[in-house]
Amino acid sequence: MDAAAYFAGVGSIKRFHRAAEVWAFAGYDPVTDGSGDKPDRVGHLSKRGDPAFRDALYQMGYRTAQNYAPVGITFLDAFDRGKCEVEATIHAAHRVNRICFHLMQNDEPFENRSTPQLEAEKARRWPQFKAEKKRRGNRRKRGKRRKRRR
Repeated sequence: MDAAAYFAGVGSIKRFHRAAEVWAFAGYDPVTDGSGDKPDRVGHLSKRGDPAFRDALYQMGYRTAQNYAPVGITFLDAFDRGKCEVEATIHAAHRVNRICFHLMQNDEPFENRSTPQLEAEKARRWPQFKAEKKRRGNRRKRGKRRKRRR
């Protein structure tokens, strides 16, 4: 089902030359702003693409991280660097996008490149992620909401 959603979201792969173009088409590219000689500031995601396609990529990233060790390690590495679960899932989705783009562009079947060592590392680290996720709670990593003054 995820592959069908990706295929439908991309449409003709010939419209894109690189996986980064598909990523931007989904709206995951960051907004930058700057003027004159000031450096560009990287802001939030542009979200200019199809929300259903963006959601499909996000879901593919999380599900693939759970079931395919190389993507799972990408997710866990991002989480260990201090990214929240959503940001780590976006890292995993970015990797899944590159894999899917390559497979569609070259008309190749998926070849599982996971190794027993990667599977063991993911199996060892995934429960640690769950425990850390529970410890962190649902608090946002950045930006605190202001308390209303009455």
